[in-house]
Amino acid sequence: RAENLARFGTPVSRALANELSRGGKMFKTKSGGVLKEGDNLRQVELAAVLGLIRAKGAGEFYTGLLAKKFAAGAAAIGAQFDIADLRGYRPVWRKTVTGTFGNHTVHFPPAPVSGGMIAAHFWNKLKEEGGYDSSSEEARAQSLKTAYETAIRAILKQDARKSNFRSDYGVTSFATIDRAGGAVACSVTANRRFGVQRTIPGTGIFAARTPVIADGAVSLAPMLIVNSHSGNGYFAAAVSGNAAAPGALISVALRVLLDDKPAKEALAAPRFKAAGVNAADGRVNLIYCADGMPNEPKSCSYSVDPGGHGYAASGGN
Repeated sequence: RAENLARFGTPVSRALANELSRGGKMFKTKSGGVLKEGDNLRQVELAAVLGLIRAKGAGEFYTGLLAKKFAAGAAAIGAQFDIADLRGYRPVWRKTVTGTFGNHTVHFPPAPVSGGMIAAHFWNKLKEEGGYDSSSEEARAQSLKTAYETAIRAILKQDARKSNFRSDYGVTSFATIDRAGGAVACSVTANRRFGVQRTIPGTGIFAARTPVIADGAVSLAPMLIVNSHSGNGYFAAAVSGNAAAPGALISVALRVLLDDKPAKEALAAPRFKAAGVNAADGRVNLIYCADGMPNEPKSCSYSVDPGGHGYAASGGN
């Protein structure tokens, strides 16, 4: 589907149009103007890359002709990057930071992903103190505010950039649960809006800024809830935006998990403000299967943040 959208085009969403109006230089109309909401965005070079990977497999990107093209394109825009970096790339597996939800385990990414650490601290602090269980909406809001400020101080106390909460780190996210109960929550960042605002020539792929220059990790906060005995995933959520992202994630998750709100309703509900950030600035995507996808797929509720204008879809059960 991604290949077709890139090849034939997709309407520019309101969220993307807003981002482009704030400085996106890569996508232009034929006359050189800024794309507006509803304009058709085609990415032919990206479609060709996706088609090649589809036909020849992921190895083509790391060791094949595509790898050479990518490395040459990176060098052409002055990136400190070569084909050896692609060939030598290995994923790093780390133990998650955990919490609990009933008989299930809640998973967040560990350091150096500071957003995940903030979300984990926030979740566990609320659980320990039980502040969210109050029947008063005002008391709940105060508990959220206090717990989030505590999490920010605890995790970012050594970070000189901790006050830069309004930066947009070019984060995008997705979450899914398959019919076998396998769950994925993923957030990725270009470390600034549209990275360095250039694409790798001939590929249509954005060049990201290095983490040393811009720390987008504060906005990365995927979350999974898994039963350690069955291995089934019950909840998968990921979030994008600025440093408000971890707060937005937990704010929405609590409404779904503790208030039994449908995903769409929870995402539309008001969010708290604390520590100089507005949780409404985070864009959450989630799916929750209260009884488990394999056992009761009709128990699943899923949606995307109304502020992100993303996509939510079911493949059928």
